[in-house]
Amino acid sequence: MKTESLSPREKEIFLFIKDYCRKNGYPPTVREIGDEVGLSSSCTVYYHLKKLEEKGAIHRHRFKPRAIEVITDKEETGVTDSDLIPVPLISEVSWESGQLRWGEVKAYFSLPRFVLKDGVYFLLKAPKGGGETCPIQAGDLLMVNQNQTLSQGDLALIWLEAGIHLWEVNPEQLPANGLSSPKEGGQLPQVIGKIVGFWRTLDKG
Repeated sequence: MKTESLSPREKEIFLFIKDYCRKNGYPPTVREIGDEVGLSSSCTVYYHLKKLEEKGAIHRHRFKPRAIEVITDKEETGVTDSDLIPVPLISEVSWESGQLRWGEVKAYFSLPRFVLKDGVYFLLKAPKGGGETCPIQAGDLLMVNQNQTLSQGDLALIWLEAGIHLWEVNPEQLPANGLSSPKEGGQLPQVIGKIVGFWRTLDKG
């Protein structure tokens, strides 16, 4: 995005949003923008965001929190908007009345299309680790594909006894459709999806 057409205030806001996204992986809130550039009125911040959108600097997804997307020139990154897929970071998931229910969408991560195969993806913070043989630790962000057939050795996210758990697939425990998990205590856990990756923050500061 060439910033010559932006006013000094618009440029300041745009560069802050861009830098914030680069550092955190998701955009700032309206309040955070206002605090950074010294604007106490959220209406004034919204006005500048509207102007930035009209000038093609950002794109806003209405009715979604932290839903500001920086429009970047392909010459700068080699990636266009059509090459990116927004993946929601979900606060929690639950299984109610035979259906998967999502909690609040806390943010969106724009990931390159070539990284993700076909499916429906979401990110969820792991409530606990997967044990000694599993690399996942509590607090890791799990990348889950809901539309994924399970195979031996895959790691699945399942719902069992009113909570989510990690399960390493054992072919002897799979029924014909390959999309259910083992019976435990007479219950048949529900498979939420296949864990295809995870993200861990190494900086604890």
